[in-house]
Amino acid sequence: MISYIEGKIKERDTAALVILAGGLGYEVLVPAAVLGALPEATVGQEVSLVIYYFLQIDQARATPVMIGFRNALEREFFENFTRVAGIGPRTAVKAIAQPIPKIAGAIERGDAHFLTTLPGIGRQKAKEIIAKLQGKMTPYFLLDAGDAAPEAVPATPAKELEEEVLTILLQLGYNRADALQMITRALASEPVPTTTEEMLSLIYRQGKS
Repeated sequence: MISYIEGKIKERDTAALVILAGGLGYEVLVPAAVLGALPEATVGQEVSLVIYYFLQIDQARATPVMIGFRNALEREFFENFTRVAGIGPRTAVKAIAQPIPKIAGAIERGDAHFLTTLPGIGRQKAKEIIAKLQGKMTPYFLLDAGDAAPEAVPATPAKELEEEVLTILLQLGYNRADALQMITRALASEPVPTTTEEMLSLIYRQGKS
């Protein structure tokens, strides 16, 4: 199974890239929101993508399909999205047409109206997305406007909490030294955060101050 690809962009359109790697050209579907966050990814440029790989079954034929993301956290969001009944990988690719933090924030707020603006998502499906994913979105809207309030979860032991937040920050692209500094600063605050959601929200606010 392919989980990562790195190579030169041979073709680019509104929904996919063709990446030349090892003498072969691979078509990689990319959600519009992710592709929009890759403005430097033009024909002839090098790109590296984390891959979600699946087999699409049509009648008696199985077609391998690759879907690309900038990092593992974006792929994780996509995987969560496809866990909603009736949303397959291709539907999810089309639906993620707004920045992932905005979609995550809407899910946390229970904003079904916003979700219905996503391609292929009707009102009933929006309600199902909220029912399935609400309360699990904090890592994905950390860098956004911060207008979504995460639901409370049980407190996590201190060491486990630090390790969990460190893992999320590394997935978001921070280097280890900066991530540790953010965690130390958050732990020095009053009141001390006791859940992953509280610490991520505090780190976001401190980063904006």
